[in-house]
Amino acid sequence: MNKRLAIAWACLIAAGILSYLLFLGGDLSDITQQAKALAAENFALAAIIYTVILSFRGMTFIPSTPLLFIGMAIFPAHFTFWVNMLGILISCLLVIYSIHRVGIDTALATVNNKQYIKIRDRIDRNGYYAIVLWSFFPFAPTDAIVYVASSIGVSRRKIVAGVMTGEAILNAAYVYGAGMLIQRILA
Repeated sequence: MNKRLAIAWACLIAAGILSYLLFLGGDLSDITQQAKALAAENFALAAIIYTVILSFRGMTFIPSTPLLFIGMAIFPAHFTFWVNMLGILISCLLVIYSIHRVGIDTALATVNNKQYIKIRDRIDRNGYYAIVLWSFFPFAPTDAIVYVASSIGVSRRKIVAGVMTGEAILNAAYVYGAGMLIQRILA
């Protein structure tokens, strides 16, 4: 990574943390309670909107983790886990089916980038396990592995099974592990 870009990124993160501490720190509990009350009043509508956003976020490379934390703040833990998994499944299937229709697979076939080639080779060698590990790693975009695996002809079942396995482990750790932490912070 470019040194200047890394410094700019670190400054942006520091500014965000500082802004949060100065302006939102005391109000976070109030905002969370208001969002939770609004979701409770309109539970079905909130659940549908949440699921739709989760389902289409893969087409735009929006990570699911921030949405998971939003869901954890306003929905019960079990519900958040299962709705998040449903959204990831739908998102994965949308990416798989759209990659061939839009022509991204042919564009990816011509890529000569070292990182892309390295990922493609790992998927060729390890298949399902590479997809599981990639999906489990919290800082790697799961949708990228779905795009690459789809473009090189990995079976849909293997892609979906790998993504769902990796994401289930990661989301369970977030929802049930971090969920207890968030409840203690907000209590």
